[in-house]
Order: sequence, then C-alpha cells, then structure tokens
Amino acid sequence: MSCLRYLHSTKATRYAYKIYKSSEGERANQAVWLIKHLANPISFNWIEEFLNDKNVIPWGLGVLDQLLWEERIPYDEKTKLLLELADKNSHGQLKEQTDFIRQYACEQNSR
Repeated sequence: MSCLRYLHSTKATRYAYKIYKSSEGERANQAVWLIKHLANPISFNWIEEFLNDKNVIPWGLGVLDQLLWEERIPYDEKTKLLLELADKNSHGQLKEQTDFIRQYACEQNSR
C-alpha cells in the first residue's frame, strides 16, 4: 500500500475499489485510504458510494479532498453536492473538514 499510493495508477485504483467492494471493516477502510492516496480521477465516480457507507465516510471525504487538492477534479456543483452529503451522512461530525474544503476550493477558484 505504501508504494502504490505514489503511482496514481488507474489499475491500482480499480484494484483497491475491488477490495473495498469485497471487504468490510478495517480492510474496507484501508482500501478507501489507498484510493484517497492514489488520487486517480476515476475514484470521483465512487465518492457518493463512500459517503453513503458509514464505515468509510471520513475516507470518502478524504478522497474528494485529495482530488481537489491535487487539482484532478473541478470544484463544481457535483462537488458541492458531495460536500453536503458528507455533512448530512456524518451528522455534522465532518462539518469542520467540509467547511475547510469549501473555503480552500473557493479561494483556488478565485485565482
């Protein structure tokens, strides 16, 4: 996992997603953690699923954050909806992180 996270490989990202889909608990968490660090744009397609899985919501938000941080996806309406979903499904526990992401993304867009 430590080496894979530097590759940004689509193949490694899909493999980690396959592990997530076939796992539970800590193994599923580790798979989404790896997806976050791979930061491949393909993972954008799975963020809503992660945010709807109470086991991996924080890592799902981490995937979104990483993709925005590395400028692999735009900050657009879909991204804003995902941040709202993270707030809702975490019952406000991730509000500080989502607010930070919103602020950072808005600052980047205004440049």
